[in-house]
Amino acid sequence: MDPSALLLPVAFQGERGAFSEVAVRSYFGPDAEPVPCPAFADAFDRLVAGAVAAAMLPVENSYAGDVGEVYDLLRRYPVRVRGELQLPVRHCLLALPGTRLGDLRAVRSHPQALAQCREFLHRHGLIAEPVYDTAAAARQVAEAGRRDLAAIASHQAAAYYGLEVLAEDIQDSAGNVTRFFHLERDEPAVAAPAEPANPPGLCHRHSPQGLDTAGIEAGTAGPQDGEGPGTGHRRPAGPGTPGLPAGSRLVPGQIKTSLLFVGEDRPGALYRCLGAFARREINLTKLTARPEPGGSWQYMFFADLEGSLEEPRVREAIKELRRQATYVRIMGSYRVWQVHDADAGH
Repeated sequence: MDPSALLLPVAFQGERGAFSEVAVRSYFGPDAEPVPCPAFADAFDRLVAGAVAAAMLPVENSYAGDVGEVYDLLRRYPVRVRGELQLPVRHCLLALPGTRLGDLRAVRSHPQALAQCREFLHRHGLIAEPVYDTAAAARQVAEAGRRDLAAIASHQAAAYYGLEVLAEDIQDSAGNVTRFFHLERDEPAVAAPAEPANPPGLCHRHSPQGLDTAGIEAGTAGPQDGEGPGTGHRRPAGPGTPGLPAGSRLVPGQIKTSLLFVGEDRPGALYRCLGAFARREINLTKLTARPEPGGSWQYMFFADLEGSLEEPRVREAIKELRRQATYVRIMGSYRVWQVHDADAGH
């Protein structure tokens, strides 16, 4: 049997060497087969069609803000959030081997990466040339064969395309972190074989794959951990896994629940919706609005909150929200995982 057939196919947006591929390998470890997709919609299409088992897509950057296109696609496709990865973004300057910093005239990368390294580019008098993907920029530098051209991309992109790292950590902000969602198709849970042992530091009751919410109206949280198709493949890589960047470790964090809702079009509607959580002292870690298609000045809200659907107060809050809102969709309860860099003092 082909060993690659045993790997878990995981879709990401971009080319080989993109930061999203780093996220896939950091989270799923060596048992994953990253599947590059040219656009976010392509990743969703493959996931829903069953061509891949999961997708790893960015939803927010601490420097650049929301990835609005992904939020728009989340509401259109039948998917569930099964986990979150918080990945530090460490930008590198890549060029042909033997190139010196003084040889460079122009630098290519994704517009957000160029914006996140604006001070470095200005300090060295380099011209920014935007392209659609950081890894694509690295590939273009390798193919162009020019010593006056560089790319801003990852260490992994340098390895893929035979480039040399001229400078590391060139981003303006040391706390540059991107949040990625681990997504799977939204389908009814069925019995599955028992899960493997939890990695160090993981509580079994709150495993990373998320909780089914079909029973929320009845006051139950749905099936417990270990139920659901392919559960054994959903567990992120543990500390020291080869998929993690060198000198990094994967640390389990809090449990969160994500949902989206639409309020009534009347004064105080959003206030009443959010009051369901405030009265129960449930902290919202994220609230963002996206325009409703086909409706002028109408919005759908995405919210992340601290807590699991296994908690009675969370279930009660969502029941009250359903009474106040015209539409509510639970995206999932899941564990947050953080990549900590040992050399960054974490």
